[in-house]
Amino acid sequence: MFILIESISMAAYDLLKPKRNIRIVMTGLVVTLLWVALGWLFWPVLYGVSSYIIDLLPFKMLKSDGAYIFISIIWLLGMLVTFSFIMMFFGEFFARNMREKNHNRLLPLVIAGISLVWILIIYFGFDQLYATFERVLKTLPFNFTEESVAAVMSVYLLYNGLIVTMVALSSMRSKYILEVLRIEQYPAKNLIGSAGKTFKSTFRNIMTFSVASLVSFPLLFIPVVNIIVQFSLWVWLYKDMFSHDVCELYCSEQDQKSTNHRWAFWTISSISAVMSFIPFLNFFAPYFTEMAMLHLVMKAKD
Repeated sequence: MFILIESISMAAYDLLKPKRNIRIVMTGLVVTLLWVALGWLFWPVLYGVSSYIIDLLPFKMLKSDGAYIFISIIWLLGMLVTFSFIMMFFGEFFARNMREKNHNRLLPLVIAGISLVWILIIYFGFDQLYATFERVLKTLPFNFTEESVAAVMSVYLLYNGLIVTMVALSSMRSKYILEVLRIEQYPAKNLIGSAGKTFKSTFRNIMTFSVASLVSFPLLFIPVVNIIVQFSLWVWLYKDMFSHDVCELYCSEQDQKSTNHRWAFWTISSISAVMSFIPFLNFFAPYFTEMAMLHLVMKAKD
């Protein structure tokens, strides 16, 4: 357990280094713009698929799912607006009175804190919010409710594409990213494998995840089930993708056969899956996963 906690802490600290932090954010912004452009081009197709599935759902289920979706939107907007106001009123103060190193550490903590506050607000006000949205959706024409939910689900598909792209880019660059850390922090340990097999694994995992997502897409319209399904898919993707990358590069055959730390891989992947639900932090989730797994593997060798 101590090794797991230490590995997670070290990975979080590694992500806060300014140069690495900026590269990840810039990569995330470019990928976001790419998926925005794809969404604009293929919106009729995405919207059509979502609308077709919604036509098969009973209205009561649609109201329930719509209420959950709009509560999620409130959480997202509340978090973004709060962050904007904090940066507007206190950003200059932080910039002037804090060192650059501490300033870079503060930003992820502020975002995580805001997310937690809004999770608590939604948690304590959930019953009232749910009842309100359900009443509103009940008074609206069915077509309006159908169109709103279909639009939100179409955006969700694009968001999922963004996550998968960030995971694929991180995996394809895993040797470059992890070798820098190994040389800095574990110079006595050696590189064992090559990046060739990791490329094949990346392609295979992305294809498997894509097929599983398409098959389970109708389940995303069912309240609570949608969150469980998406969380499970992301956990599997992070665990299978990055445990293979790290072990292919740094584990011996005996290490790969060992099952001592598999539960730790699942724990790290679960944390990353939670990060994937939070805008901006989702940029860092793949990098956090592979760095934490690297630290775990290296410390297990000691």
